[in-house]
Amino acid sequence: MKKYFIILAASAAALTGCKKPGPDPDPTPDGGYLEKTFVVNISMIDGVTTNYSGGNADMPGDAILDFLGISEEEFVLGMGTLDGNALEKTTSQVDQQGNPVMFGVAEYNNTENLTWVPETSSNFGHWFNAEGALASWSDDDSFFFTESTYGDWGVADADRSGLWNYGYGIRPDHYTGKAGDKYTFTEVFFLTDDDEVERYAYVQWNVTIEAAQEISLQVVDTYEISYDVDYEGDYSNHEIDLSRALNAIGASDAKACDVYGVNADGSYSKAPGKNFWFSAAGDISSWGEGCGICINDDDNDGVYGWCMFPDANLAGQTVFGTIAVANGTKAAVVKIVAKIAGIEAVQPADESAMKDVDVTVELTVTAEGASAKYAEQILPAFQISAEQISAAINAGQISCTAYVNGEAVEPTAGGMIGNWFDVNGNAISFGAQDEAGNNLRSYFVEFYDDFSAGCGFYESDSAGVNGKTISSYSQKITFTAPSGKTATATVSYKLTFNTL
Repeated sequence: MKKYFIILAASAAALTGCKKPGPDPDPTPDGGYLEKTFVVNISMIDGVTTNYSGGNADMPGDAILDFLGISEEEFVLGMGTLDGNALEKTTSQVDQQGNPVMFGVAEYNNTENLTWVPETSSNFGHWFNAEGALASWSDDDSFFFTESTYGDWGVADADRSGLWNYGYGIRPDHYTGKAGDKYTFTEVFFLTDDDEVERYAYVQWNVTIEAAQEISLQVVDTYEISYDVDYEGDYSNHEIDLSRALNAIGASDAKACDVYGVNADGSYSKAPGKNFWFSAAGDISSWGEGCGICINDDDNDGVYGWCMFPDANLAGQTVFGTIAVANGTKAAVVKIVAKIAGIEAVQPADESAMKDVDVTVELTVTAEGASAKYAEQILPAFQISAEQISAAINAGQISCTAYVNGEAVEPTAGGMIGNWFDVNGNAISFGAQDEAGNNLRSYFVEFYDDFSAGCGFYESDSAGVNGKTISSYSQKITFTAPSGKTATATVSYKLTFNTL
């Protein structure tokens, strides 16, 4: 989900020779420290790229490696890898502590206030609030994010192209800015070199919000492409044939063209982009409730496609989005129409046999997490098959509610339903902190659309629950037949933690 961007990378050095607090208490008592700041300047267009699809930029990787004194291979292997929210390391430790290279943030852009968390967004990357403090997406003040687009972290002898490329964006529902606003966010790479000198490479993201420019296009062709599709809840991509548009504007490759979003009234987006979400009514919008389809070139290769927003309410509707493919000022307007079939409700095999059922899931959870499948305990009570689960979900016949100690709680994790918890089994949001600023998150429990469950951790949070047995969490999964009859599975979890 990429959009228009401008990037200028430069570096500025600040070298000193005294001791600085490192990620490990006093790791190099006889050494010193060196620090250097590498600046990445990016521009975002007010109301256009101030969203999740903001853009892409490259960190000045060669200069960073030169300062750290390591090779590209040593850097990639030294960072380790991330697998979902759980860090897999090149050492036996659970979090990144102890890896040759560590990644974190300088809170509020203060290099004396470092937090060693390798990711709160996706891959290696972070969410920040507008003041530059570490955040997560679910926080009330989450604002800007970075995320590595590289896919071979921790892999030896892999292709290193794109290693330093990062996606970035702004959470649109938290953006209230205007053209001229400036923001700064700082990340940091750390290692201790062979001479016991700590090296801190700061990457300072300077974000400037710019005003959009008026555009004028000469439209030489307008046409429509229609698709008859079933409802899809998984962002399945459908490739768009733009050959007619390219021929009309005298271009051979969409990658060399500017692509604009077009509103239902014919007005254009304020800038070209690679990714446009449209409301069900065909107006340019941003990802979220009320969306219909997205037209995108997420791989930045000139091959455009479209996908539908995962909202079962779109079933039975016809939704559309429109783009203008431009070669200079000459443009062809292409309207993508998705005629989405309705969803047929799932009929239970024997409605009279539908009943409520209690399911107890006992998991012994190690530092690597744990999972369990228990569809066979639920499906007979619902009188549906495993193959019908997805259809019932899409038809809105299956609902989920989470409970802690009998009290309903809002979901905060993934899957069909899931929650994050502190070490005492209290439901919390991802990234929640105590009054001292310490992270409270410890583990998550998620329920998936194949009627299975998983329990896992974020980084080293597994240590705090070692030896505990927690039974505070339960879920109610309800299936509603077309007649209105319901059956509910109450799933209670008994989690025994053996994480050390």
